[in-house]
Amino acid sequence: MFSVARDGPRDAIFDVYESLLFEEPAEPKIQLALVSDPSVKTEGRISEISPTINTATGTVRVKIAMDTTPDRMTLGAPVTGFASSKSKKLIVLPWTSLSAEDGKPAVWVVNDKDSTVNRKPVTIASYETGRVLVSDGIAKGRPW
Repeated sequence: MFSVARDGPRDAIFDVYESLLFEEPAEPKIQLALVSDPSVKTEGRISEISPTINTATGTVRVKIAMDTTPDRMTLGAPVTGFASSKSKKLIVLPWTSLSAEDGKPAVWVVNDKDSTVNRKPVTIASYETGRVLVSDGIAKGRPW
């Protein structure tokens, strides 16, 4: 029993956390490096994003088409991928903390001064498996 692989252009395949796919990339190129020797590098671009999410891991399969394939990046060789995105300040909360006020997302917050709780409207940047990313309405260390 054997299998034959055609030599030619190669893809690097990654399982990427779903929320990373919503980020605007700072640069379209993905840097790739060989795990066994990080000095062996190349670049690539996203060629395919799976339409399904692995519900156990919250990841999506992504293929990166390599621009060039160094000789030492043989078929099946493990590689690491490096990409950058524009930074955003977000608050990560468990999805169970989400409530609603007037049909819009909200969370309960504690006022440290008088130990009362109030519902606070929030803006959701994205929903992830088991958590939500809040982009506006609350901030770390800010009095409510």
